[in-house]
Amino acid sequence: MRGLKDPGLGVRVVLPAAVVTAVVTGTLVVLQLTEANRGAAESVDNYADLLGRTVLDGVHDAMLADDRPRLKAQLKRLARSDYVQRIDILDKAGEVIFSSNPDARGQKIGRDSPSCTGCHAPDQPPATTGRSVRVELSPGGPTVWRLVQPIVAEAACLECHEKAKQGQTIGVLVTDLDAARLTGQQLEGARTLTWALGA
Repeated sequence: MRGLKDPGLGVRVVLPAAVVTAVVTGTLVVLQLTEANRGAAESVDNYADLLGRTVLDGVHDAMLADDRPRLKAQLKRLARSDYVQRIDILDKAGEVIFSSNPDARGQKIGRDSPSCTGCHAPDQPPATTGRSVRVELSPGGPTVWRLVQPIVAEAACLECHEKAKQGQTIGVLVTDLDAARLTGQQLEGARTLTWALGA
């Protein structure tokens, strides 16, 4: 019966080096994927902000003209995008006054909802710029990227919003984007790029 032989210097050096190399490579892949996911989320945030401003620009003239039929038509048209699920305009009390979904009119979003807490944080004044947040529409249900952008009164707004002051937030534009479609495509692109770079 033969006994175990000494594996030799080559195996004693190569095997630990191979294990260390595998661990380091695996760690680098995980770190690169984590950074790619973070970059993809930031990209979605930037896309959401750009889309929110585009939607607001798209309905701006109809709001100033107090042309409600045109405003409703523009909201429906803007919501036809592949990624947009719904667009709402809320008053200061959080009530939906215009929506791309006709059944949404009159619904209220409370300040304690995830959509509002980013701007209405306790002990802080409300934010004056748009924010986006991932929101689960119902427990275990679909998730959306929700862009919440304040509608700030300009001089022309004061003709209808007589009690408001210029620069004051008079409403909120809420745009819901399909989170699964956006992040799925963008995260897949980030993963493909990471592997292509040789991670």
